[in-house]
Amino acid sequence: MDYDYEELYNKVIEMSMEERKEFLEKNSKIIIPQLNMITKNQISGTSILATFMIGSVVADGKIEEEEYELLYPHLKNFFGEDFDYNTCKEAAKKYRKEREHIKTYVDDLIDILGEISEGLKTDIIFVCMIICAIDGKVSLRERLWIKKLIKK
Repeated sequence: MDYDYEELYNKVIEMSMEERKEFLEKNSKIIIPQLNMITKNQISGTSILATFMIGSVVADGKIEEEEYELLYPHLKNFFGEDFDYNTCKEAAKKYRKEREHIKTYVDDLIDILGEISEGLKTDIIFVCMIICAIDGKVSLRERLWIKKLIKK
């Protein structure tokens, strides 16, 4: 399937914050079990989706409060109740410092995209786009992240 970056971007920009939250909530419940089936419990679907989400958050090197608010229910599930905004900012700083290590890990996960159904791939890319566009724009680094996902 060919993905049109501009089409995806325009859909995301038109979504309200509530629509974005609903999409993430609904699709996480669909994506995680499918990823679990693909990896056969070698890596949990939750960990894979969390990595794609975090990759989207730190793609531009910082975390905005809007990104945190959008992801809070998922971050709480992934990391526990104590993962507040300040903890999240500190984690993002740590990820920036370890960018090359994380880049290798994320590159390995991106390879998974080549092995999944087009529908699941679309859902994951759309989740990442929603996170990147939370502030109403997509930076050059975020755009490169999304395009990397689309190519796989």
